[in-house]
Amino acid sequence: MLGDRAQAPSGSGYALENRVVLSRVLPSLFRDSAVHRLPLFFHRLRAALATLATRPDDNPHIVMLTPGPGNETYFEHAFLASYLGCTLAQGDDLTVRDQRVWLRTLEGLRAVDVIIRRVDDAFCDPLEMRGDSLLGVSGLLQVARQERVAIVNPLGSSLVENPALMALLPRLARALLGEDLALPSVRTWWCGNPTDRTYVLERIRHLVVRPLQPHGTGGTVFGGTLDRAAREALAAAIRARPYLYAAQEHVALSSAPTLVGDRLEPRALVLRAFLAADADGFTAMPGGLARVAATRASRVVSNQRGGVSKDLWVLTAELERDVGLLSPADRPLSLARGGQEVAGRVADDLFWVGRYAERAEGGARGVRETLRRVLDLNAAPNAAPDDPHLPVLLQSVTTLTATYPGFIGAGAATRLTAPQAELRGVIFDLHRTGSLRFNLAALVRAGRAVRDRFSTDTWRVISRLDRELTETDDLGAALDRLDHTILLLAAFGGLSADSMSRGQRWRFLEIGRRIERALTGVALLRTFCPPDTDARAVPWEAMLTIADASITYRRRYRSAADPGAVLDLLIDDETNPRSVLYQVLQLAALVDGLAGPGVTARPLESVLLADALETLRGSAAPELLQPRRIDTDLAQMLVHVQDLLGALTDQLARTYFTRGAQAQQLVRFT
Repeated sequence: MLGDRAQAPSGSGYALENRVVLSRVLPSLFRDSAVHRLPLFFHRLRAALATLATRPDDNPHIVMLTPGPGNETYFEHAFLASYLGCTLAQGDDLTVRDQRVWLRTLEGLRAVDVIIRRVDDAFCDPLEMRGDSLLGVSGLLQVARQERVAIVNPLGSSLVENPALMALLPRLARALLGEDLALPSVRTWWCGNPTDRTYVLERIRHLVVRPLQPHGTGGTVFGGTLDRAAREALAAAIRARPYLYAAQEHVALSSAPTLVGDRLEPRALVLRAFLAADADGFTAMPGGLARVAATRASRVVSNQRGGVSKDLWVLTAELERDVGLLSPADRPLSLARGGQEVAGRVADDLFWVGRYAERAEGGARGVRETLRRVLDLNAAPNAAPDDPHLPVLLQSVTTLTATYPGFIGAGAATRLTAPQAELRGVIFDLHRTGSLRFNLAALVRAGRAVRDRFSTDTWRVISRLDRELTETDDLGAALDRLDHTILLLAAFGGLSADSMSRGQRWRFLEIGRRIERALTGVALLRTFCPPDTDARAVPWEAMLTIADASITYRRRYRSAADPGAVLDLLIDDETNPRSVLYQVLQLAALVDGLAGPGVTARPLESVLLADALETLRGSAAPELLQPRRIDTDLAQMLVHVQDLLGALTDQLARTYFTRGAQAQQLVRFT
């Protein structure tokens, strides 16, 4: 055994994900190989966690405390939280009151019984430990001392990760247990022991030197890779502070075949095994996380250094029945509609997932229609006249994506003449705010923060979006990728609508979508219908296409685009799911649901939406057309609705998304 991981052990979720992937990629081989199944281990782990609850409850509230999406193992945190059926929470989602830990939700505070800790212990409580930590919960240690919350693994368990302890384990086992270690560790010497230090200094070139945490002065050092000067410098550091170093014998690692390109190579292999403690002892995972080195010559096996993982199979004598994580209840459960608690952070992220999804779709539809016209002109530049509507379509691209100056600001004349480079930037430039690639990346980033709130299929669509818009100089290929992107965004909308229960998480996702769709509709109308414009010069057919309303219009009117009918369909039609009025009506119903039962005061959000409804219904869109010209009242009405939607967004942020400041030390005690 090379070492222990006890304070925030990662890897079990990766092992489970590897198993899921391999069983799908190689289903026949997996079924025929009689492989031990993993769910039984997680079932026992879940049962063991439930027994730790500090108050009697058939369904204790278990929370996984994560550092957040910026952590390299956040994927595993979200995956395990979803699989185990517990709540994924960051430090500012939790608070300590009345000597208990509570989860902040939009419905109020909910008591936490068990915390699965994925935050290093030094960062868990900024009041008593690292005062600069923004990852923990202020007051957590005091609640743990009073045994009002169970923490897994307990704070301080990182002690067993100290490599110096491994030098003492053989003697400790004989002294405390009267027997030798059942699983011997790699031979270890602690330099704080004079005898061990002498041995290490004499054989330093044959050993692996490990600084002790948290006061280490560097990473693991292989003595055999150092030149003479480096070895002497390391020996001097050990003599100066010997208690900060331990050394281990150099163990030849096992190897595993790894596919590199089109051939197999041997790579160093390290296995991380997992144990779950319960009242009857320990349960071992029948498998584990197998990792291989990044290169053939590498001596260090680590994901941070490019290593990859493999699915480890432990074979059984006969086929095992596949079991799920959930087991039959001992007695009928009380029916509930809860279990979907939503913290302010989660509501904020879901809101922006909805907004970025709709923003990306609206922009993609506008760019697609414009790019088609550009490609048509390029295909037959001499056989067809210039498209008189192309300039306004190009300007709509800038408006819908907010990628200014674009086709509107400084230098627009040049870009209007040769729009190809600007269109490529609007589609593919990841670092350009408002580009399609930028919005998709923002969608994926916000979705990753609430990954545990989405179904597996929904998350697969989100992950695919992150890889869809790969850059190309071929605008024809770019058009194909826009088509695929719009289909994926439509799939995301359908899956989120069909797989999410109608609780607060769905409500905020839907509010974000409806606000952004209304704003996109307003932006489209303002761009194509500026005041005092000749209605005959407006590309009404293109407007219908971008707004995804062409089929509805044709089935209803069976005629060429009529300005009054188009404006009615895109603004005032309550039955058109793309009209501005439809979005405001949906928002009014969604916001009313946020208030909850028993609320008598009319929230400001409802007041703003009532004003928007009155504005839209008080101005019949067809009447805003003077004979062949567009009335200035149309622009004023659209601007007013846009301002109200902006105020609604700000009010939602103040009411639901604002988080309290995390308590921190003001004075450091020594």
